[in-house]
Amino acid sequence: MARQLRIDYPGAWHHVMNRGRRKETIFRDAEDRWDFLRLLGVAHARYGLEVHAYALMGTHYHLVVRSPTGELSKAIQYVDGVFAQRFNRRHGVDGPLFRGRFRAKLVDSDAYLDTVVRYVHRNPLALVEPQNLHKYEWSSYFDFHLAAESQPSWLYSGALAMAGVETVEQLRRWTLSESLTPFDPSMFPQVIGDRPFVNAVLARSTVDDQTIGHLRAGVARPTPEEICKEVRRVFGDSGDQRLVSLGLCQELGGLSLRELAQRFGYSTPQSAGSAADRFRKRSVEEEWALAVEKVRKGLEGSAVDPRCR
Repeated sequence: MARQLRIDYPGAWHHVMNRGRRKETIFRDAEDRWDFLRLLGVAHARYGLEVHAYALMGTHYHLVVRSPTGELSKAIQYVDGVFAQRFNRRHGVDGPLFRGRFRAKLVDSDAYLDTVVRYVHRNPLALVEPQNLHKYEWSSYFDFHLAAESQPSWLYSGALAMAGVETVEQLRRWTLSESLTPFDPSMFPQVIGDRPFVNAVLARSTVDDQTIGHLRAGVARPTPEEICKEVRRVFGDSGDQRLVSLGLCQELGGLSLRELAQRFGYSTPQSAGSAADRFRKRSVEEEWALAVEKVRKGLEGSAVDPRCR
């Protein structure tokens, strides 16, 4: 199985998460949670890992961390590995605890770090009401409501400072702001940031035949609006505009057949799939193929990583 692409370097920011296999519980009691937090302290001492936000849920955890030494994998593998061993001994079970290797998304600290921190702090809203979020004990949101001397030594407030959050009241308003609603980290396969940031960090990542699939998945894609605009520029008002837009929204934009049907007015996903097939079959027409390639060139740099051409 292809391993997940890791992108790390000294000073990088990451959104890290892992969950139990088959969505099983990984924190059965308070002792499990305290043990996990103690291991974060050890990872801080050994690898310099800075934790800027965290939330421990029943079946999974979220961390927002900075790796000053670029040793994220060592730090999190240590935490997950030792925690799993202790969990099994404590509860008299055996076998894997987590579903696999931890997931890590590189975060653009200038554009998205504040959004990711708020996303992590809001995770317990599935369990508590907004007015009681500060009472959920297993989150840095809880810790940041404590006096500085009562906060864990490995917990950093740098991400909050970068967002201009200095007081508990500012933290409350900032965290609970509804402006976060549209954010979905699953839309960012490997890197959370705008297109120039994504392409810049992928351009300096290590790639081999096992990670190339993940690399391509992580490249920022052009939006459907960008694709349709470029198709109009090249094809004008010709009858081919709709078909080309649909084909490239699937190829470059990654839209599913259901999404294509909804966007281009087809009655079923199958009919949208038939249109996509017609788009591909016309690639043998030289004039058509040249025009489509011109559209691709116009979108280049947003959808295609230069090392994958």
